[in-house]
Amino acid sequence: MGAFAHTTFIPLFWWYGYPFLAALNIASATAWTASWKLSRQKRRNFAVNLIAIEASLHATLATIITGQESAFQFYLIPLSCLVLICPDIDRWKAGLLGVIGMALFLSLSAPPSHGWFATTSRIPEAVAIINMGISVATMAGFAIIIRSMYEAQERNLTWMASRDTLTGLYNRRFTSDYLQQLAERQKRSPFSCCLALIDIDHFKTINDHYGHDAGDTCLVELAQTLTGHFRTSDIVCRWGGEEFVLVFPDASVQQIVPAINVYRQRLHQHPVVHGTLRIPVTLSAGVTALVPGEDFDTAINRADHLLYRAKAAGRDRVFSEPACDDGGLTVGEERIPRRHAGA
Repeated sequence: MGAFAHTTFIPLFWWYGYPFLAALNIASATAWTASWKLSRQKRRNFAVNLIAIEASLHATLATIITGQESAFQFYLIPLSCLVLICPDIDRWKAGLLGVIGMALFLSLSAPPSHGWFATTSRIPEAVAIINMGISVATMAGFAIIIRSMYEAQERNLTWMASRDTLTGLYNRRFTSDYLQQLAERQKRSPFSCCLALIDIDHFKTINDHYGHDAGDTCLVELAQTLTGHFRTSDIVCRWGGEEFVLVFPDASVQQIVPAINVYRQRLHQHPVVHGTLRIPVTLSAGVTALVPGEDFDTAINRADHLLYRAKAAGRDRVFSEPACDDGGLTVGEERIPRRHAGA
């Protein structure tokens, strides 16, 4: 963009009788092109230094030769800001260059007390307006870029604080806060909600037999398929290790258990692929309701107890406890009395 702007000024300066400035603009356009190439080569420090030198020299000479009324000195303002926000320049150096640039702008804008500046300018007044407009637009562009960078950094920090690094799922901290919010909402206005604690069966054996990379692949694969299998409103979380917590707002245990069993059967038919390996994976789950007025830790502990029973009963199965008066226990879709749950 800078090279294009300087190129458009070449015929303007030539037409109004400033051949030296026309030739200077050719050199400036070349400098901007070289800066663009340096930036593409990841040599941004050199690129910024080159632009800073070119723009400072060009703005100073153009202001002296054509007069203050041409407003070429205003380009020093966005240039100083560019140097200040450039992350590739040391902070002290950027601060020094920024101060020098602003000081140069003030000296070129102050009422002339010497004969350095041209007393009359052959440059049309419209060019001065254009110069000031470009400077203001560039400053606005910098402000937009800085805001976009800040918002992107904020989103990235929020993502890192709420997500598991390996799987990209929500992490335990986020899910605990979410469950706390659901519990508070249920106190004000009761609604159906349940959660499931899922654990990969014999995960240590998978790691020992196939390697930890294969174990990570299993975790990532389950994270992706769990997310795709359930509703977008459901929360899928890596609770820790090979354990996952799934939160199902506005759903009952009776609705969720069949869905988890469908997913469990799907794992039987689709082993996890890791390179040339096909790793059979099964899971056990404990499903329970989040009862209005109950602390979410109680529900988690109940789901953990149900998961333990599923493991003890032979793994690859779902145990659930709906919030009902008789306190029945469900294995898959079959209800059995509590006193026989450990059989």
